Amino acid sequence: MEGFAIFAPPFSSHIRALEALASQLIDSGHTVFWIHQVEVQQFLEDQRIKFQAVGAVSHPPGSLAFMLARAANPGTVSGLRRVIADIAANTDMLCRQSPDILKKLGITAVIADQMEAAGGLVAQSLHLPYVSVACALPVNRELAIPLPVMHWSYASSKLALELNKTSSQVYDWLMKPHASVIAEHSKILDCH
Repeated sequence: MEGFAIFAPPFSSHIRALEALASQLIDSGHTVFWIHQVEVQQFLEDQRIKFQAVGAVSHPPGSLAFMLARAANPGTVSGLRRVIADIAANTDMLCRQSPDILKKLGITAVIADQMEAAGGLVAQSLHLPYVSVACALPVNRELAIPLPVMHWSYASSKLALELNKTSSQVYDWLMKPHASVIAEHSKILDCH
């Protein structure tokens, strides 16, 4: 049987969705490890999921509650930038600490939430097969479709396409700290 590792952001909706998948895999005889900071374990309901804590120094007990509170109500642009910095720090921590752990655990495949880039990066660096799961609106880009975080509907007019393009540029500017972490670890982990 396979040994799976799950990478997901520490948000309830993502945890519930991937936990349901993990439970089905366990029912089929597979072993499933959840990789994240220690406080995420408290949110897992299926006790058969094996939890592997990482980030003891960078993400000590007590830090998750602050991150979740900021994410739930960023308030201002600077608050939103702090949330993005938190997301980048999670990805950085998982990329730095997970490869050796996955080797030690004998992981044979990765389930990677699209919103946590570390899963795909680590899997690629270890030449492991992985699936990318969209537990939220997919982040795949198409100019004619507004980003999932935007509040307007699809439209095909020239003005709508320009609005989508401009909003994507603003989004990319805001997300630059996270994109930098992903680019850095793509090089460090030698992902092709």
